[in-house]
Amino acid sequence: MQPDADLTDLVSLMLEAGIRSMPILDDGQLVGIVSRRDVLRVVARGELTSEDVWRRRAGLPNGAGQVAPAEHRTERASPR
Repeated sequence: MQPDADLTDLVSLMLEAGIRSMPILDDGQLVGIVSRRDVLRVVARGELTSEDVWRRRAGLPNGAGQVAPAEHRTERASPR
C-alpha cells in the first residue's frame, strides 16, 4: 500500500486476505507497517467504524448519500 492509501481500503484488504499487518511502501521503499493493533487504535478513537469498512467493501454510499470519505489515511512512519 502507498502512504496515502485509504484506511478503509487497507482494512478491507487485510480482512479479505486474512493478514495481520500491511507494509506501507513509498516508491518501493518501506516507510511503515500498519497492524491490526494500529487499526484497533483508530477504531477505539472513533475515527473508523466497522460500518465504514463494511460500506467500502460493499461499494455502498455512506449515510449522506456519498461514497465513504477517504479521510482515513495511513500515516507516514517517522525516521528512526
